[in-house]
Amino acid sequence: MKKSALVTKILSQQLHSFISSQMVRCMAHYNEPKLRQAIQRNFEWIEKFAHLHYQSRIERAQDLGSKDVHKAQELSKRYIGLGSHDFFVTCVDGRNMPTVMFSKPPHVGGVLRAPAGAVTGFMEAQVAEDVFIDYESYVVQQIVTLLKDKAGDTIFYGLDSHLGCAARAQIHATEGGSQVDGGLRADILSKLMTARGILYLRASIKELGEDAAEIIPTFFSYDPHSGGAVMGLEMHVNDKEVAKTGYTPELLDKLAQDKRIVRSLDLFKDSKVLEELNTYIKPSSADFRQKYAISLLKNWKTITELFADGKGYIYLKILEQLKNSYSLSGWIIGNTDSFLRRTISDRTLKQKAKFLLKNLVTRYSIAGVKEKWPYDTHQEEMAVITDGGYAPFSALDAFAVFSRDLNALLMNTKLTIDLIRGSRRSGKIKDPVKQSPLSPSEFIVAPIFISNKAILKGFKEESWKALESFRFDHIFSDISWDDERILKWDKGDIQSLFMKIAQDKNLLLDLNDSLKFIDGVYELFNRMRIMMKDKYFRQMILHGNIVVFNNLVDHDRMPRLILQFVI
Repeated sequence: MKKSALVTKILSQQLHSFISSQMVRCMAHYNEPKLRQAIQRNFEWIEKFAHLHYQSRIERAQDLGSKDVHKAQELSKRYIGLGSHDFFVTCVDGRNMPTVMFSKPPHVGGVLRAPAGAVTGFMEAQVAEDVFIDYESYVVQQIVTLLKDKAGDTIFYGLDSHLGCAARAQIHATEGGSQVDGGLRADILSKLMTARGILYLRASIKELGEDAAEIIPTFFSYDPHSGGAVMGLEMHVNDKEVAKTGYTPELLDKLAQDKRIVRSLDLFKDSKVLEELNTYIKPSSADFRQKYAISLLKNWKTITELFADGKGYIYLKILEQLKNSYSLSGWIIGNTDSFLRRTISDRTLKQKAKFLLKNLVTRYSIAGVKEKWPYDTHQEEMAVITDGGYAPFSALDAFAVFSRDLNALLMNTKLTIDLIRGSRRSGKIKDPVKQSPLSPSEFIVAPIFISNKAILKGFKEESWKALESFRFDHIFSDISWDDERILKWDKGDIQSLFMKIAQDKNLLLDLNDSLKFIDGVYELFNRMRIMMKDKYFRQMILHGNIVVFNNLVDHDRMPRLILQFVI
């Protein structure tokens, strides 16, 4: 790890102060000496764990400012095309990292992470075949903003129904689903419904006389076991055998053999594909954990060369296979896109071919043609509540919980806690702390680290410096989470508290940055309040079963401040 990536003195002080205070609070709930000693060891361990976390995140944030990353961003923008934008939705599954899926550069396009990749603002309506849209949903509002901001452009909005999804399998089991594919078919049906909802949403904007970007929902299935991607499954959801058994491995193989779906890894069977790939990039040469920036740039140079302005052999081969699969499945290839009428445009097929080319290059750069994929098993050791990040990191993979879906915050966070506990018990993950104060059995029951993150975008460096020089410890550590009046605080209360203290301490901050800071603090407070009003989360926090670190980070996700919400 780079020496410059070490946790700053200020951040280290904030970290130690918070952990020490939180440990004292937790110990107050235990009377037996042995239990109190166990709490002390747990918090000694969590501080070392936290340092690993902050070091790896600081290192990645520093990568984002490099020339190599900037060059990769420019290449990716040219690749997707002027006036086109690439967004997609995938699962919180820690194996589904956009970087290792498609070499996605930071700050280009966008990704939404949610359990099973579910866009919760779009739901099945009471009327069959219709869609209920929750217009108050943050995600729905986000898509509305996206449509208006990109008016005149085209958005390709990918919906991932990934293979081997644990979250979807749980949902499928709860529903009593009869298919034996872990809920993959049911998820694709859900994504088709979501796509209808997205199109209805755009139509509603147009009906109001407002301009909106064209949006084209597309479908793909990432396979975290192999690192490959599949396209075309949505065409077969109502096939008799699929409806009966779901997308079993045997059925997927048959669809591929019949050329009715396209799997990126099947291209490795073509010797000329391998020859072309090896001309521009060596197999297993990318290391996104330790050499993120250069790995990203090399992959984007390779993608650009292999695309060759739409004339590259591999790109054209993928495009041909996609056209064949849609034609053989009874779809019409023309000038329009409508999955309801089973039509797809040549333009969309070209974008889908670009998507698969990105996946193919990324997979080859990480693991070559080896059957073993290094990211095929769950290695998540913590949870992060956030809008997004830039994994994989040099240490500590994380489950991502989408921070804006407050209705599902507790459910999604609990799911990640359960999965991490299960991985510890099964031995899938080992204690990452060197010279750990915990025994292997103690590690299993050690606290789960949860990073509650608010991103302050466009925040001036001088404002960060002003905040870093100001001690916030006493402000938030003195909050009584048993006080009903405090639990009813709104953003105005946070603003009044901040403005009073800023005035008393002569803290000078740009007005816009002051408002952003208040928004960020309120985000963190509001999520903590939701947890503290839930019986079981409150208990887990008070007893030290989970430790929630409240972080303010900048646009590149650089940790800048730890707010000490001592519970």
